[in-house]
Amino acid sequence: VLGTIPISSVYLELLPAGSGYDVRLVNITWCTPEMVTSALETIGIQDARVVIAAPFSVSGTGAVAGIYKAYEDMAGQNLDEGAKDAGTQEMTVTGELAEEIGAKDSAGIISELKSMLNETPNMTDEEIRETIRDIAARHKVRLTDAQVEQLLDLSRTLEKLDPDALKKRVESVRETIEKVEETKDQVVGFTDSIKQLISTLEEFMNKINSLVGGGQETTAG
Repeated sequence: VLGTIPISSVYLELLPAGSGYDVRLVNITWCTPEMVTSALETIGIQDARVVIAAPFSVSGTGAVAGIYKAYEDMAGQNLDEGAKDAGTQEMTVTGELAEEIGAKDSAGIISELKSMLNETPNMTDEEIRETIRDIAARHKVRLTDAQVEQLLDLSRTLEKLDPDALKKRVESVRETIEKVEETKDQVVGFTDSIKQLISTLEEFMNKINSLVGGGQETTAG
């Protein structure tokens, strides 16, 4: 999935505290904004605008390494290697799940799993498996045994990070995503209203044209 030759380019801009994430993709076929945001959240990069683009359609996975490198150059310090590995693993798992169950549910399941990382170190593998299945059921998704194992492995990797700091970032991102979804719904609703109005006006004008056209034909006759 990650490939060996990076083709996509990345633009990274750090925003004022509390701004959240703004992720935009151009000619990127595999990575989604949710996947990139989740990886940023895991690595600890907060409040950033990211644009990933390519001259033709590519997966976009190579740009994640570019994001890490750009941030390290800007901040003047290296990111934790374990966190970078975890972010890359998470993006891979999220993407593979997204191909089967959709990006939204995939990101949602992993977000919930990340929210309970302060509990998982004290849980057995089987308890985490059951928890993963319960989370998936809440999303009305049924996971295969292989997918559950992927998420279990990811959970064990993520729990090595600072769980409290990660949970705080997860909650912050979740609020941002909810606001985006709310705005999207409002825009869709407004657009539908405009479409309905235009359709009604077109019908009205067609009727007027029909009457006027009919009157002219009668007069001419």
